[in-house]
Amino acid sequence: MKNLFIMIFVCMANSVMAQTEIESMVTGLAKLRLGAESTLSSIPYRTKEHQAIKDYFVGLRDFITAIEENSRTNKRLNSYLGIESMKKFCSDIFISQNDWDQIKVNCTRNRYFLCTEDVNEYPASKQALSELFYPNILQVFKKTPECQ
Repeated sequence: MKNLFIMIFVCMANSVMAQTEIESMVTGLAKLRLGAESTLSSIPYRTKEHQAIKDYFVGLRDFITAIEENSRTNKRLNSYLGIESMKKFCSDIFISQNDWDQIKVNCTRNRYFLCTEDVNEYPASKQALSELFYPNILQVFKKTPECQ
């Protein structure tokens, strides 16, 4: 009986730690997204704005890479999304299509793209993330406007 209690406690603790890990990753990415969105009114972009944009898009790429490379993290993300609202998740980690378009315009001067190339890879990054979802999570992702 004692061993059964210990096993249940360990499983519960592991599940809480897994959710905390994903929440931490999402919270960090949400902060980077806010930093990138804050640059929209700062034209032309200076070093600070370029760094905020780079931090967000590289952070998104790193988030996806961390999930791709670790099946345990992938399982944790899919479990987290089973609990968490997809609308909130996408609102936290993705910028809107309009904001992305504006960033691309503001990064272009005289036919030269001055921002990190990760800006142009944004649709591919969203696609790569969606490919990591379980089928039931993917259906919700595709139907959620904040994720498109």
